[in-house]
Amino acid sequence: MSREWGRFWMTEDEDRFLAKLETLYIAARDLMDGTASPIRRLIDEGDVVYGVWPDAIKPHGIDYGVLKGGDLLKEESGRVVVLLRETVVPCQSRDQALRIRAVFCSHDLYGKPLIQSSPAE
Repeated sequence: MSREWGRFWMTEDEDRFLAKLETLYIAARDLMDGTASPIRRLIDEGDVVYGVWPDAIKPHGIDYGVLKGGDLLKEESGRVVVLLRETVVPCQSRDQALRIRAVFCSHDLYGKPLIQSSPAE
């Protein structure tokens, strides 16, 4: 994504990706029942799991970070992945996504700190 004069310009691939995350976010919100069970299930079911939260200034009104499987997204990982199961854990904020990652995602299994959608400016 590039930025020009305070506006974001997205490629079609970036737009499709965010639209997919938005759809997964809406569907996953309906699974939330106030317990940890749906969170654990979404994390266990995904090869790559994104924490997604509302952000009115971002495209599609959401922002995200990788909770699990970030190493699978790196082109230089050397792994051949035919199909990745992607899931979304709905969050209220980036801070909540960080807490969910700390509680539910083992750093030994899932890698480095939360990867944000874009670096802080």
